[in-house]
Formats: sequence, C-alpha cells, structure tokens
Amino acid sequence: MLVTQSEAAKIYAKACKAWYGPRARKVVLNRVQEMRTRGDHSGVKAWEQVAQELEFDKSARDRAI
Repeated sequence: MLVTQSEAAKIYAKACKAWYGPRARKVVLNRVQEMRTRGDHSGVKAWEQVAQELEFDKSARDRAI
C-alpha cells in the first residue's frame, strides 16, 4: 500500500490530536521550529503539512457548530 505525503500528514495530524488533544497544533508548530533550527527543510515541509491538517480540521469543526 502506497501512502502519499498528503495522506501521511492527515494520518499523523489525527494521531497528534489523539496524543496531545487541544495542544496538538502548538506541539506540531514547536516541531516545525525545531526542524527549521536544524536546517531540515524537508522536515519543515512535512510538519507544516501536519499543522495545516490540524488547522483544516479545526476550521471544519468550527463550521459544523
């Protein structure tokens, strides 16, 4: 089974939400900053996709209410 980077970001966002609850986005953004400090550009890109998925999920929940 081949998983795209976009699908992986969605899966990891869901896992982060389960692990960290409401702090998930902050934890992910901290990880983005760590990757940026290390100069890991591909890591920054991957973690930013996870952060976007968390933001998209939050926006969808806000619209549903």
